[in-house]
Formats: sequence, C-alpha cells, structure tokens
Amino acid sequence: MKKQFRTTAIHRGMVHMMLLTVGSAALAQSAAEKPPANLETVVITGQRAALQSAQKIKQNAEEIVDSVVAEEAGKLPDKSITEVLQRVVGVIIDRNKSRGDPEHFSVEGSGISVRGLSWGSSLLNGRESFSAGWPGRELSWGDIPPELMAGVDVYKNPSSEIIEGGVSGTVNLRTALPFDYKGTKAYLSVGNNYTQRSGKNSPSMSGLYTTQWNTDIGRVGVLLDLSYNHSSFQNESIQLDAYYPRTDLIAGQVAWAPKSASFRNNTGDNERAGFYGALQWKKDRMDSSLTYFVSGARETGSEQGFYTGVENAYKSTIDPATAKYDANNVLTSGTYTYLTGAGANTSPLGGLGLQITRGWNQSTSRTSELAWNFKWAINDQWLVQNDVQWVHAKNDSIGRNLQLGTFVPSMSIDVPGKSPVRIGFDPEREARPNAPRRWLMAAARQLRLHERSEVPNRTCRNVQFRQLLWGQSGLAAEHRHADDRCCARLPEHVRDTGQRLPLPAMPGWQEAVPRRDVQSRGLQELPGAGLQR
Repeated sequence: MKKQFRTTAIHRGMVHMMLLTVGSAALAQSAAEKPPANLETVVITGQRAALQSAQKIKQNAEEIVDSVVAEEAGKLPDKSITEVLQRVVGVIIDRNKSRGDPEHFSVEGSGISVRGLSWGSSLLNGRESFSAGWPGRELSWGDIPPELMAGVDVYKNPSSEIIEGGVSGTVNLRTALPFDYKGTKAYLSVGNNYTQRSGKNSPSMSGLYTTQWNTDIGRVGVLLDLSYNHSSFQNESIQLDAYYPRTDLIAGQVAWAPKSASFRNNTGDNERAGFYGALQWKKDRMDSSLTYFVSGARETGSEQGFYTGVENAYKSTIDPATAKYDANNVLTSGTYTYLTGAGANTSPLGGLGLQITRGWNQSTSRTSELAWNFKWAINDQWLVQNDVQWVHAKNDSIGRNLQLGTFVPSMSIDVPGKSPVRIGFDPEREARPNAPRRWLMAAARQLRLHERSEVPNRTCRNVQFRQLLWGQSGLAAEHRHADDRCCARLPEHVRDTGQRLPLPAMPGWQEAVPRRDVQSRGLQELPGAGLQR
C-alpha cells in the first residue's frame, strides 16, 4: 500500500511539471507572436538635487533658516518671489496691492509675513537691499524677477553679523556666480502668460550665459542673466463695509447691518525686467567678484467704481417691510433710506451718498546694486575680506481721478450668502438725482517721487586656529542718503455739473448684478458706472 501511494504521488508530480512546461512554452510562443508595442517616452525631471541643497543649507546653518533652491539656472518653482517664499513654513504672502490697501487685489502678491509678523528686512547675496516708496526696509517683492535667482533663504533668527535685522525675519536672495557652474552654460526660455479674466496673452523671456577661462593671471569667469515678463490683470469686486450693531431694527434685540456697499473694477498691465552680470576671478588663495544687479517694474492700471454709503451708520433707516435677518440677527436683505436736510449730511441735499469714479495710475520702480567682494586667505588662520556695495532705488507714480457725486433717496442690499452681493436702487425715485445742478464733479491728480541710495563698506579679518574661531575684529563704515519728494492728491476743481445726467441712461443702474455674470465670467460692467472699458 505504501509503495503504491509513493508511485502515484511521483506520477502526479511528473504530470504537473509537464503541464507547467507546456504552459510556459505556450505563453512564450504567444508572447513572441505579438508585435512590439510603440511606447511613448515619458521624461521625468526630478527635484532631488534642489531639495538636498535646501536641506543641506538648513542642516549646516547656525540659525533657523529655510531655503528654496532652483533645480537649474532660472528655474525657481514659481512665477514670483512672493509665491516662492510662500513655500517656506511660517511665511504668508499678502494678496493685496499693499498692507494698507485691502480694496485692491494682487495676483502675485505684494508683501510677506513671517510667523505672523511683518516689517522684515531683505538681503541680496547677504547685503542689505531695498525698494523706494515701499513701507519698511524690504524689497518690493513683486518687482524682483525670480528667473535671476539661484535660491531664496528665510532667516527667522538672523545672526549677529547682520547689523540691522528685521522684526519678523530676514529674506536673502541669492544669485549665481560663474564658478558655480562647470565650464560654459547657456539657456534661453520663451513663454506666454494668459490671463483668463482679461483674455489677454503676454510674453515672457529669460536667458543665461556663463563661461570661464584659465589664464596667466588666474581663473576668470563671466555670467550674464536677463529676464522679461509681461502680464495683464483684471479683477472685479463687490464690497460691503463694516457691520454695525443696531438696536432700532428689531425690538428688544441687537441686529447687525452693513454701513454701505460698493462695486469696483480694476484692469491693467504689469511689466517686469531684470539684468544681472557677474565677473569672478580666483588665483591661489585670493578670490574676487564684481556683480551688478538691476530690476525694474512698471504698472499701468485703471479703475472704475460705484460707491454708496452714509456718513453715520446709525442714522440710516432700514425698511422693516423688506428687511430680512438670519438666525444671528445679521441683515441679509433690506432697503436703506437716509434722513434729508442739513444736519443729516454735510451737504444740504441729504440722502444716501452716490459716487461714480474713474481713475488712472502708472507707477515705475527701479532698484540697482553694484557690489565688489575680495577674499584673501593668507593661511589657515588668517582671512581678510573686503566688501563694498552701492544701492540705488527709485519709485515714480502719477495718477488722475475723476469723480461724480450726488445723493439718492434709497438703496437696496441683498446678501443671500451663497450668491454674490446685490446692490440696487428704486427706479421710481430718480427725480432728485436727475435734477440739474445736483451732481458734483471733482478731478484730482497725484504725483509721488521717492528716491533712496546707500553706500556701505565693510572690512574685516578673522583669526582661526584648529577650526575654532578665537576672535574677530572688523571695521565697518556706512553712509545713507534718502530723498523723498511727494505731492499728494490735489483737487483741481470741485463744482456742480450744471447739466442733466439721467441715471436711466447708465446701463444697469437700477438693477442688481446678475448672478451669472459674477459666477461665470465676473462682473463685466459696473452697474451705475456708465463708463465703458
């Protein structure tokens, strides 16, 4: 019995092996008969080297520093320096034109906050740099081409070698030197920017060339880098002013109602250009570099707005028949009226203020830096270094503004929550706005010039023994010159128009903003502005 069982088991094993062999041969034959597939080539560009470089900077630094490093020349991961800085932990960018102007939106951002604090400082290759006409001691980040940068470092606790640090932190922009590359390198990049809001295409371009030679006087290298970017912008906004507590709207309860509302439309173009050149020399223990950096930006924009409001939020009346509130007694819909006569407003006309405005502005900024650095390692213990820098920044802006103003009897506001805010007026009560000589016209112009320059010179020598820093002595001299000339907005004339301006002729003045216009393609025409783009 045992012998028979063994024979049967052996036979079964042999049969299984034969089946596997036949199956494998069949599969191999089928695979050989299939034609070769044409596979598409997929190119994957890694960022391991850039991440490792940033990690190494953070690991070897004596301060708390985070870095973003370009994977290749001119290839920082974003279109602006502010968006690059946003990648750093603890850094938040301002999406407004400036910190004090929440009414105007900026696509690329303007300033930054480090750990919730503003008022930082900016460095270019370890040297202080700045922009004119910009609050604080920072650069205007939107004016700096990211294509010229090799990396960005954010110091959250600067070292003592930085004489004047920022309150929140210090941002160091680093450019490349010729000896950072091996041999000759050149690249050219051409692109296109498409803005969905304005439907415009605009070009962008950047290029770099660097080479080096071995000569009798030492190793010499040169680097040239340039960048140009043009972009357009358009943003439409509907704004509600602050909500005020009211005890006269709901009996025995506190209700919250906005003071006023407004529409705004901003369009324009941004141009940003930069150039960077470096000359480097090295022989034995001596190393010297001469660099020149210049960046400039020009923005041209126009604004048309439609503003309504009251001077005293507590004196406006909200019709109880049309007023609607949510569960928290916050007004979601209602019709505003205002007391008339002298005492209710500074104008004897009284009523709700209605203002239509159209403005134009152009600003130009430029920051230049010329720097020379020399290092001489006399031996392993002595190092002499000299650094000279010249910085000059200039900002010019000019603008004009035309305003038409009058008073209307009532205004309706609808805040449905999920849909955009709606603002409208009663077409049956247009007699007063259409009356002659009830419109005021104001024209204004603005000119602002700001220029600042700085020439610091620092010389120091370090004494080292067995890789330990025993002492340091240095001499630093710094000279600053700043010139700020400002001519604020000066009204040219304010007078009544003396002519009939029929409100019904202004498209959509008495209607709410169509929901589809805001959600699908934005606010195309401002109700009541009466001004075509």
